[in-house]
Amino acid sequence: MYAVFGNPVDKSLSPFIINQILDIETKKLTLNSKNISVNDFLTLIYKENISFGNVTYPYKEIFANFSDILVFPANILKSINCFKIVDKKILATNTDGEGFFLGLKTIYSKIYYNLFNNPTIFILGSGSTAKSITLSAIRRGFFCYILSRDPKSKFTEFSKTKRVKVINYEEAISCLQIKMPNLIISTLPFSIKKVISFNNLTEKKRDTKKNRVMEFDNRFNIENIDINFRDFVLSLCKYNLDDSDNNQYNYRKNSSNKSSFDIFESNYQSEANLNKKEIEELKITDLNIHNGLAQLIGQAILSIKFFTGINFSNESKIKEIYAQCEKYINSATENNNR
Repeated sequence: MYAVFGNPVDKSLSPFIINQILDIETKKLTLNSKNISVNDFLTLIYKENISFGNVTYPYKEIFANFSDILVFPANILKSINCFKIVDKKILATNTDGEGFFLGLKTIYSKIYYNLFNNPTIFILGSGSTAKSITLSAIRRGFFCYILSRDPKSKFTEFSKTKRVKVINYEEAISCLQIKMPNLIISTLPFSIKKVISFNNLTEKKRDTKKNRVMEFDNRFNIENIDINFRDFVLSLCKYNLDDSDNNQYNYRKNSSNKSSFDIFESNYQSEANLNKKEIEELKITDLNIHNGLAQLIGQAILSIKFFTGINFSNESKIKEIYAQCEKYINSATENNNR
């Protein structure tokens, strides 16, 4: 039995991908509380007869603490995304980072190999996925800027390397004037596309203490977003901030050339909640924004190798699964729109 644990987990594509390779029963499981104990977890594992599985938000660090053996790079990251039961022991690892680059190399090979000419990456977010991708990037010789509101002390995993620099979003805007990254990877739980398309707030209010823009209309499911993050995202699509009116935040398009970088989002359905008008607005930004489907498939392929010892990471197999997933997603989207 295979299971994926997460909250929410109902839209997870992992069981579908697993079943493209392994003929096995799958389940999607959500735990009632973050305070679940290791005994509760093991009881559930044995009750459901689960042999291995994947783990997503918010359980990656929690399940790492449950594991008897953390296999590299999970032993460094202290966070997992897959586990297996061997002789009543929990073995776990993290394939987020290596899965991202496997998917990138296979589906977007030109982008991957261009990184060796300009090895600068901006990584948005400070969670376990961001750290896993950063670790895989520096092992390939790339230089990473981690963009985060969190203090630099949170990133002790990279304190001894000169290939990682932690900056905030204000600093990132300044960096864009000096050095454009070749690749931007967003590990944030919401879509950059939504932020870009939603550049006209129905009500605008600045909280100077928290430095946030608040009171979005009901179409946007994020109640608070850092104003500096929003400025950074809009600066990517070559908008100049017009703050002549302190109570309004208007953005005027400039005439710069097309973007020379690519943006990848962790969300494989990053356009799912956009209406047609918003999708059209995105087209004029000249941004190359890709969803996270290739990353998800890469993670799953490496998870299966961890589960079974069998390597399915050949190019033809990954492209086959990618095509099957696109067909499945498009079919599900059409059904939801009926």
